[in-house]
Amino acid sequence: MTTDDKGHRIAHVGLGDKSQIVYELYKDGTGGHSSVPGLHTDMGALARCIVALEDHPRPYKLTDLSRGRLKGMAKLETGDKQRIFSDPDRYWDEVCELARQDARLDALLYTTICVTMAQGAQQPNVIPAHVSATISARVLPGETGDEILAYIQQHLTGGIQVRRVSGIDPVNADTPDSEKFRLVEQTIHDVYGDDVIVMPELMLFATDSRYYKDIARHIFLFSGYEQDDTWGPMHGVNERIPAATLPGSRNFFRRLMENYNA
Repeated sequence: MTTDDKGHRIAHVGLGDKSQIVYELYKDGTGGHSSVPGLHTDMGALARCIVALEDHPRPYKLTDLSRGRLKGMAKLETGDKQRIFSDPDRYWDEVCELARQDARLDALLYTTICVTMAQGAQQPNVIPAHVSATISARVLPGETGDEILAYIQQHLTGGIQVRRVSGIDPVNADTPDSEKFRLVEQTIHDVYGDDVIVMPELMLFATDSRYYKDIARHIFLFSGYEQDDTWGPMHGVNERIPAATLPGSRNFFRRLMENYNA
């Protein structure tokens, strides 16, 4: 739970997450000396493929979860953004235009393909015999790693190849229209008050929820903690959760069990 700069108290409930799948672009060559590079190099070919992937992102799509997220965002906005987010199907072109200006909104709507590492020679005067670049793809629920692999292959030229290094396909996201989500929503209002805005979320990073897919019909990501500026930075120096926030989580899960068994 967070409070935004307008004073809205927001309960962020994850109904799915993107899976990280790692790929490697690579090419093996003969190498050589930088004084005689020829017209093209393998590193240049790799760079052109990276640019091609950045110039041809996956298309935006409106899933049930992204639709629910946008409608939740409409409650926090005014003016044109409120109008657009409240009916994303009708104003889809305008949603896409806003996404091109907002990295977080952009990431909500498609599988991102991001090159994060590159490697070549160990010395500046050496043409490398092996060049490579690493892709961290965050795959949208409903898509697969093999599908993204095929998409990457479409944009490779100059002898550059790709292989899948690690990662598993994402678990299909739940829907904000389900009876079980309404149970969670009601429990949040019971514990924290009717003024809290319950926001269905697509987590933009991978979580451990995929390990529950074989034993749970519905998977929701919500801790019950109320977060403020006394918290330490996530995965940063002095990461911490103040002890005073712990009862909120306990009270939520106790009430959830009571509502579920009612």
